[in-house]
Amino acid sequence: KLEQQQVTDQNLDGLDVKAIELSRVDFVKTNFGSTTTIRATIVNTSFLNCEFVSAGMSDSGLRIVTFTHCRIGSMGLSDSTLNKITFTDCKIGSLNLRMSRGTELTFSDCIIEEIDAYQMEGKNVTFKNCQIKNLKISDAKLKNCDITQSTVDSIDGLVNAKGLVITH
Repeated sequence: KLEQQQVTDQNLDGLDVKAIELSRVDFVKTNFGSTTTIRATIVNTSFLNCEFVSAGMSDSGLRIVTFTHCRIGSMGLSDSTLNKITFTDCKIGSLNLRMSRGTELTFSDCIIEEIDAYQMEGKNVTFKNCQIKNLKISDAKLKNCDITQSTVDSIDGLVNAKGLVITH
């Protein structure tokens, strides 16, 4: 368990932890490289100018977490619970949200290659001024998902996209 800490200029590449708890931790200029956490609980935590080459955080719970000016090669949040998560000015290669549940997910000013939200249950998901190459939403249940202020090159799985707002 790690609480009320600031972690700056650290190299955590290769870290492999199970069931870690982070509360009120601020990571600044930290390299997570290829990090794996399973069943993590991350609350009131921020990541500023951090790098994630291949981060796996499956089956985890994240609440009130911010990613700002981060570079993310790939991040797996499959089968996780996500509440009040914000990505601001991030470059994201691949974000795996498969079978996750989320409320109030906000992406602002991000460049995103791919988001895979297969069977995701999401409410109040917003993309503001983002460039998204591929958005996969097959069998997703999205309510109040707004991409009106972003550019999306392709969307897969529009059949069950209830609540998705698209305007031209």
